[in-house]
Amino acid sequence: MNPQEVLAEGGVKAERHQWAAAMKRAAGEKVLDDPKLLKRSLKREAKRKEKSAATWAQKEKEHKDARDAKQNKRQTNLKVCHASPRLPTTSQTRVALWNPSRRLRVNSAQRFNERVRWGRPY
Repeated sequence: MNPQEVLAEGGVKAERHQWAAAMKRAAGEKVLDDPKLLKRSLKREAKRKEKSAATWAQKEKEHKDARDAKQNKRQTNLKVCHASPRLPTTSQTRVALWNPSRRLRVNSAQRFNERVRWGRPY
């Protein structure tokens, strides 16, 4: 197709559209083809999308910051936890604390720490 045919075909389509709009108006239907209103509507929609994108970016940033803060807190807590000396908490240690026949295998510091850990009086 040469450019003149394309232009002629576009003119035919535009004329068909105008006739269809005129027929709808004559039938009492609404025809939404006002260029000013369409342009305003497109602008409003673009602004809404832009605002939504900015809000989403803000939410993503807040989520990332919260996640990083939690991770940092976890790392510092793990460092503190691993830096302090701890007793192994195995089932054998617990049994040794409360079973008099096995109590000799656990020293007094371990016994004290286990009792405090489990909320029992000395």
